[in-house]
Amino acid sequence: VSADARWGIERWQVEGGVTHQDARYAETDTRLLRRARVTSSARISRRFGEHSVDLSWRSDDARRDFGGVRLAGYGIASSSGRFALTDELALTARVDSVTDKQFETAAGFNQLGRTTTVQLRYTF
Repeated sequence: VSADARWGIERWQVEGGVTHQDARYAETDTRLLRRARVTSSARISRRFGEHSVDLSWRSDDARRDFGGVRLAGYGIASSSGRFALTDELALTARVDSVTDKQFETAAGFNQLGRTTTVQLRYTF
């Protein structure tokens, strides 16, 4: 079961969603590993003419992995900004895992902590 909502007014955009699932193997009727029962996301963005900023959140609840390992739930916050330097040239910067959250999507496979990317894009 999923529910999503989106709302926008003038230069603001807000959206969010939540999914509740009970994913199972068809043959054995056992829960699928590495599948969170509840996942959610939220995003708020604001445009300033040709520029924009964006804040987002994604979370997964605890789930089981192979060997009976319990993977902890987690929430990740990200932010980005786009700055139009000219009609053809834009600079985008993004920070993922703003709080430098340590988490695993599979047992023994740590995900990157805080990462920053910068992009310079030219459109012909």
